[in-house]
Amino acid sequence: MDLLKDKASTTYGDYKGSISIDGHNGAILHDIWRDQELDEQYFPIAFELNDSSLAYPALNVKASAMLTIYAIDKQIAGNNFDEIKSYIDNNSGQVEIEQFNIGLTYNELKKYIKRMSIFAVQKGMEGVIENAI
Repeated sequence: MDLLKDKASTTYGDYKGSISIDGHNGAILHDIWRDQELDEQYFPIAFELNDSSLAYPALNVKASAMLTIYAIDKQIAGNNFDEIKSYIDNNSGQVEIEQFNIGLTYNELKKYIKRMSIFAVQKGMEGVIENAI
């Protein structure tokens, strides 16, 4: 999926890679959606996590991250995963996506994330690491 290849970015993109996350009950997005009391008309399908506060610890900024959740209108595509997947498959992979932005502290994120693995390669070394593993 090309979207996943280049979606994550930072100012300089010093490292690129992939991430895998397990939730405590598997439904991270739906739990966050419920707890944040977001619009029940939408079905969350993806998220993006951004944080710049790590670069400014001297500012005593409360460590938090901006979470963008991508969601599909249930009235258009269906009320559950199977219905939405079927809708997308029947419409050549096309569906309108809405974005919802919320802030969460890292302590709040721990409530949802059980395990996380991040793999990143320094810019310019992608070919080297591909040949080594």
